[in-house]
Amino acid sequence: MYEGEVDLGYGNRLELDELEIDKQKWMEPIAEEEDVARPEDETFEGRRFDFEGKERYGSDGGGKYDPVLYHHGEEPGKPGYTVQELLVLSDSNNAGQRQLAIRTLGNIIANDADVSGLWIRHRQVHVRFAVSVSHANINVRHAAVASLEQLLVRFPSFSKDLADIPEFLIALENVVKQEMFSVDEEETPAMVSLAHVLALLLPLASKLQDICADVVNFVAEKYR
Repeated sequence: MYEGEVDLGYGNRLELDELEIDKQKWMEPIAEEEDVARPEDETFEGRRFDFEGKERYGSDGGGKYDPVLYHHGEEPGKPGYTVQELLVLSDSNNAGQRQLAIRTLGNIIANDADVSGLWIRHRQVHVRFAVSVSHANINVRHAAVASLEQLLVRFPSFSKDLADIPEFLIALENVVKQEMFSVDEEETPAMVSLAHVLALLLPLASKLQDICADVVNFVAEKYR
């Protein structure tokens, strides 16, 4: 066969015009030199991850080619999604894209030791999760709860930042509300029990008490 000819089987072949040939090129591996270089590639924003939250490097030349991880954004020749791309998709109106992005962010957090400055203070990712906990789509809700749990289990790593982000308490409140939802028979129960959430919070009881006191004192001073 020559370029532009497709084997349909049983001796049948289909000849494609030049336009159709170009349309099929998105399915082929892309060379890295075709990418648009970005200055943030050396920063965390430029790191790329697969859906399991594992970092992908370069073109992964020796690995298995997975078209799902290519052909998007400004660097179609590099596999995986950047944090910035995932943050954008986490606000998508498409429930499938939204839950996949949120779950992937949760997986990245699960694999990343430093969630303090990267995920809480600078990206407010917990607020994104908290908003999606109340989403109409059950899959989005479950993804948000699971990803927020990845932050919860890492409380000791960034508890010093909690006083600066009272929104985190709102996120926790949304998790508790999610656990108290009455779900339809066809829906799967939320994957984090209220008891589990409380168990995670118990070691931080004194810290949370201090935070609440600081917030109350701040408001009192402001409106005195």
